[in-house]
Amino acid sequence: MAMGLSITPSLSASTQDLLQMENQIFGPTVRLGEYCSGSIISSERNEVTGKVDTYVLTAKHCTKKVGEESSIQKEFHDKRNHLTKTEVYNTTTWGQYFGADLAIVKLSDQDTFFPNVAKIAPKGYEES
Repeated sequence: MAMGLSITPSLSASTQDLLQMENQIFGPTVRLGEYCSGSIISSERNEVTGKVDTYVLTAKHCTKKVGEESSIQKEFHDKRNHLTKTEVYNTTTWGQYFGADLAIVKLSDQDTFFPNVAKIAPKGYEES
């Protein structure tokens, strides 16, 4: 018997846990270029016009100047986490905050709705 060797049981996630992770973490994640990522924080359809406004939160250093165009990539995976397709969307840098290295980009596409968005804080949330 080897001394100092310990065996730790591995942890596994249930199918429900994996689906929840897909919806809450991976679902709203996009790629910007080769090394940056962002989170879809809002995708809302206007009830009158039917147009969709979608915004992505990312790091300022991953974006171009405000008003300049770029693109993001949205990857889709199957139940076994195999990449099934990648879609590219044109965006415009909508705003930047230098103090915290944050930026928001807006999708130019106003037809595509993303049901999974990152939960940052509930609407109307205010810290007391």
